[in-house]
Amino acid sequence: MHAAAHGVADAAREFAAFADYHRARGSTMADWDAAWRTWVRNAVAFAARDRRSRERGGGQYLSAAEKSLQGVDALREWARERDAARAADGGPA
Repeated sequence: MHAAAHGVADAAREFAAFADYHRARGSTMADWDAAWRTWVRNAVAFAARDRRSRERGGGQYLSAAEKSLQGVDALREWARERDAARAADGGPA
């Protein structure tokens, strides 16, 4: 697997982030395999950058997978709040 060969610690989670990212945007690619390889290379580079920043005392950086999951969680929370507000107003949930 390309991700494991390049040092991605949790390849399944990274692939889920890749898939969610592109599904949410309706992406179309000429070469999905190349898109995945690029995603993996970027994930490795971003992880190295984030590690260096933490070692220098910089802020916390999140991997693409973590950012994607946070986005999904935020969207779910927004939908729960919207549905609760609609129900309180007597409208459809």
